Amino acid sequence: MINASRKGRTEVTVAIIGAIAVVVAAIIGVVPTLLSNNTSNLPETFHYQVRVQAATSGENISNARITIETGDLAPIDVYTDSNEFSQINIDANRTNTLARVVVEAPNYVTFTQNIILRPDELPDVIRLRTK
Repeated sequence: MINASRKGRTEVTVAIIGAIAVVVAAIIGVVPTLLSNNTSNLPETFHYQVRVQAATSGENISNARITIETGDLAPIDVYTDSNEFSQINIDANRTNTLARVVVEAPNYVTFTQNIILRPDELPDVIRLRTK
């Protein structure tokens, strides 16, 4: 009976030591990642350049309003410049998030598109149809 009791305690002790070893191994694997300065997996700020054109003629549209809406963050509002071109700074808080792009200009139908804010997924040219 004493041997059975010792055997049971030995098994429990071995199980506890094994569990502690697993936790320590996990911590050793995670801590260097948390402490490193490696930011390659973090979202980054990027610049989005877009041109707004008339769908039928291909003419550039100056002073078109471009709005990017993302969740709880304040919308970004910019206008195309005299070259009918706009550059938008997408900060790290918005990168890789679901957003809605809205483009408006007088005498044109409003353009709306739901997108993920990633550098390679945003349209370079947005074509508006006349009303």
